[in-house]
Amino acid sequence: MMITLSWPRLPGDPVESGVIDPDRIGWAGPKEQSLQAPRLERLRGLALSAEMALVAAGAIDATTVNVALDHLADAVALVAAAGLEAVPLSARRLGQGEDARCTVLITTSRARSFVSAVLAGSDVEAISRCFGFPVCCARAFAARRAAGADPMLAMLTNAHGQVPDAHLLLSALGLGALRHVPCAADCAPTREAIDRFIDTALSIDREAGDWLDRLGAWPVTWSSTGGIAEISTPYFRYHHFVGAGTCEVVANPRASRPVVPRDPRYAEVIQRLLPSRSAEPLKALGLSQEWERAGFDSPYAHRARYAGLLWQWSAALRGGAGDVLHYPCGDGLLGEMVAEINPRLRFLGVDDAPAAITLARARLPGPQHRFVIDPRDLPDGETEGRLAFVDPEPLVSRADQGGATLRAALARHRLVALYASDRALRRFGSLAALAQAAGLQIEATDATTCSARVTA
Repeated sequence: MMITLSWPRLPGDPVESGVIDPDRIGWAGPKEQSLQAPRLERLRGLALSAEMALVAAGAIDATTVNVALDHLADAVALVAAAGLEAVPLSARRLGQGEDARCTVLITTSRARSFVSAVLAGSDVEAISRCFGFPVCCARAFAARRAAGADPMLAMLTNAHGQVPDAHLLLSALGLGALRHVPCAADCAPTREAIDRFIDTALSIDREAGDWLDRLGAWPVTWSSTGGIAEISTPYFRYHHFVGAGTCEVVANPRASRPVVPRDPRYAEVIQRLLPSRSAEPLKALGLSQEWERAGFDSPYAHRARYAGLLWQWSAALRGGAGDVLHYPCGDGLLGEMVAEINPRLRFLGVDDAPAAITLARARLPGPQHRFVIDPRDLPDGETEGRLAFVDPEPLVSRADQGGATLRAALARHRLVALYASDRALRRFGSLAALAQAAGLQIEATDATTCSARVTA
């Protein structure tokens, strides 16, 4: 989606460390993603439409959205078609390995002068009010900012031990109906704002609006002392961690207490995380670090990239037998996900790390699958090569005989799908540049995946 709602509505507010990283959404599997991802995109679009309708009706003076710079002109035209004005404010990167995006102010022609005057000042409370914060929430937000506090963390570590609303956490995905930082979990004006947002969405699309309303009932487990929250559904889990070093100002620290989740396994995780106050919670838990070796910034980015690959190329994986090759295969995570889509496929993995090959064989133990260190040990192509997934970064420096053998194996596959890790995108600047450095001929590309032709 070229436009996503910013969280909160404020322009240029440095809230990245206090919101949920979009890469921290982990799908239960490719089937769940194939069913639910389009629905969430529809809800994202509806939430944007509802927000713009509130601006057009004068319910709020302005809002802000994040727009990919490549689509800025299209976004401005879309906003203009709704009778609103779009004013680009600032360009930035929202996270490592991501395309540059622009914060765009959306307002009406009659409110633009007023909004511009407010933004020119330094009154945080007045600016918050301009963007639809209730009086009590605007005052609390300004006070927290003046004290150097992280408003989202202040909500998660609230002194009353009240579970935060799911709409609050989902707003970082552009899905939640709560579009401002509430002063308290039980704030009545905030509830009225949520109801107004949902009513507007229902008036635009009754079915999707009903789904948007139901999101608020999704269960939230959290720790009121650690700044950790999770939304868990049958389809995906969505995590939020606030690392050590973030401001921990609360109104009454003694009243804060960990909430014991229903799931005892999660309770154990919380208890193991909190004493260490670790900024790297997965390392503290001793979990697999394959995502780090593969060049991703987080395990969520790692799994999300794989899930996106399978979603994009799922049609090529369904029906019949054949080979699917992955290089480098790591611990076999992608192979496990492929097997869920089509168990008749034979998965071939190549990786130069013996420990990773051992893990991959344990993850996908079927006798038809093959995981090797040397590409020359791959089967000689007695079955059709259906699809190959390749991170080109290791190929850039691989000029040995094994590299030539690997290229020959890739050339036997009908389709070669390239992807880039966060590390590779920073190193080469783009997937196209990475593929060129690896000597691969690209057929079509987007920001993180593409298809390519490989010649032996």
